[in-house]
Amino acid sequence: MFARITSLQVLQRPAVQQSATAVFFAKRNVTAAATKAVPDDVKNARPYEEIPGPKPLPVFGNAFRFIPGIGDLHRLREVAFMKELNKRYGDIIKISGIPGKSDIVILYDADEIEKVFRNEGPWPIRDVVPSAGHYRLVTRKDIFQGVGGLAVT
Repeated sequence: MFARITSLQVLQRPAVQQSATAVFFAKRNVTAAATKAVPDDVKNARPYEEIPGPKPLPVFGNAFRFIPGIGDLHRLREVAFMKELNKRYGDIIKISGIPGKSDIVILYDADEIEKVFRNEGPWPIRDVVPSAGHYRLVTRKDIFQGVGGLAVT
């Protein structure tokens, strides 16, 4: 079993790495001041490749895990799926090898989520949620034409 990873340092990755989607599931809330300094632990950072998670097969990637009768995760609903991944791999996990998708990094620890938000810079790159993108670009393109962002409250 994988050891629990306790630092955001594991999320450092080379510039040539493909983009990843981050999903946050906090077990508790954390409140922090925006002026809090982040320690410089870059020299101790672990590589992106060391983030634990289900290992993809060479041809099928991780897609086989969701196929009924073959995959070990196909019967789990969303919440049970996230709890199972947290139980198996710890508080920081990576799901890679889904055809047509970039890597997904999932954080369960509120302290690690805080570190990500503090270190991603003023202009983070985040993928569009596919359903929201379809709604804005196809279903209601007459309303959202020329609008660059979406504020959600």
